[in-house]
Amino acid sequence: MNKDKQLQKIKDLYSQRQRREIHKEITKYHKALPSDEKFVYSACSYYKNLGMYKEGLKLALPKEQKSSKQLQKQKLTPVRSILIAQFMSTLGANAYSYLLIKDLNPTGYIECYIFGLIHFTSGDIKKAIRYLEKSQELFYKNNNKNYLPALFMVTDSYNIIGNHEKSIELTEKKIIPYTTSKKHLFHAYCNLGIYYSLLNQLNKSAQCYQKADELLPNAKEMIPRIYTATRIWYAYLIAKSGRQEEAKRLFKNCEKDVSSFPENQIKRFHEIYRIKKLANCISTEELEVLYAYPGVARFRRKLSNVPKAFLVGSKKNSIVLNLDSNEYLIDSKIHYHLPLELKMLAHLRCTGKLGIHKNDLKVLLWPDEPFSFFQQEGRLTSLVKRLRSHYKMNIELKNEVFRLEKTSLKSISVFLGPTLKPLFLKKNKGFQIKDLMSFYSLSKTHSHHYLQEWLDNNWIEKFSKGPYTSYRVI
Repeated sequence: MNKDKQLQKIKDLYSQRQRREIHKEITKYHKALPSDEKFVYSACSYYKNLGMYKEGLKLALPKEQKSSKQLQKQKLTPVRSILIAQFMSTLGANAYSYLLIKDLNPTGYIECYIFGLIHFTSGDIKKAIRYLEKSQELFYKNNNKNYLPALFMVTDSYNIIGNHEKSIELTEKKIIPYTTSKKHLFHAYCNLGIYYSLLNQLNKSAQCYQKADELLPNAKEMIPRIYTATRIWYAYLIAKSGRQEEAKRLFKNCEKDVSSFPENQIKRFHEIYRIKKLANCISTEELEVLYAYPGVARFRRKLSNVPKAFLVGSKKNSIVLNLDSNEYLIDSKIHYHLPLELKMLAHLRCTGKLGIHKNDLKVLLWPDEPFSFFQQEGRLTSLVKRLRSHYKMNIELKNEVFRLEKTSLKSISVFLGPTLKPLFLKKNKGFQIKDLMSFYSLSKTHSHHYLQEWLDNNWIEKFSKGPYTSYRVI
């Protein structure tokens, strides 16, 4: 193979946006020269710019780690780790991205921006602010102008942690005076409308939205996603002004618009539910999903008026799952240690009618296995097959989103809360292994395994030895 000729062919195909052909030629080149690291970075850049994220991730993952669960055995270079993290973040596997970059120290403004973005989507807002501000500083130092992507993310970050005044200050002093783009100005003024409404300065908020609409009257057609995101908050302003019925209509229109966007639909709907709660326009079903949606549990207790423990569904359902204590009831019979398919079922129940993207499920079920990303497809298929055959669950997969059908949703309940210790330890302060075997219908082998697990967690201790070893709860 003529290396230079092949590289030129790939460049030409990229300039022509020939997605299928460029993938074929990149695969051919990489198969012939797998050790060409420089080519891997260039090809991944082509894939990223063409929106071919899965293909880019497959190329970025080291070949020897694609089928290995020994994730930390081989050290990746920082550049390769960041490359993989970018693709995983784009595909929605934010926890995997965080795992890959959490111990790295970025130096360039682009790297800092990527780190900020990954920390932001992973929920570590304070670290996100630190990296995003560093990105802005580095960019300004080299270019003598502001880096707007980082600044917009910083203002959103300060807003999330409740420092609305800081968000306003940055928007008014560092974004609006330094941009002539009508799209950016529209976004900035809408953001100001959000921040002022959260400070209960409703007149100022309305003026900002009016200014934004004057700047870009056709924003809905030009930047539909940004437009819809800002209209959700405009509905919040209307609700705060006492016009509840009008606000409900606006929220409904936003939900209709979000349904037309193929990407990130679930996250957008969850954001709508969050804002509807702030506006007191949320239904009981939506509130349940807001509190229980997988991946946002760490924020649950930060929301106002959220009970520390609550049940999704009815106590009378035939299947009751407890993710926190690792127990489950089937037809009133209690069992210990949720098998993986029931953990998946619990997550599906908590998502309600929204469903959950398969990449989000991968992160929840295999949190420490980023390099098994593509092998997890087969595992998910096996779990779904078992849920359908053994538990008679009706599960649909559409646009890579899993959903439980209505009849199955109604038959399952999930308990969520801080009850980490299993029910057996609450009912028995002192016990022997035969008591554990009887309570959960366990084999002796499994009982020994769980006892050792509880000993390691310092939940129990041995207080007599011999053939009838006894245990007590600490």
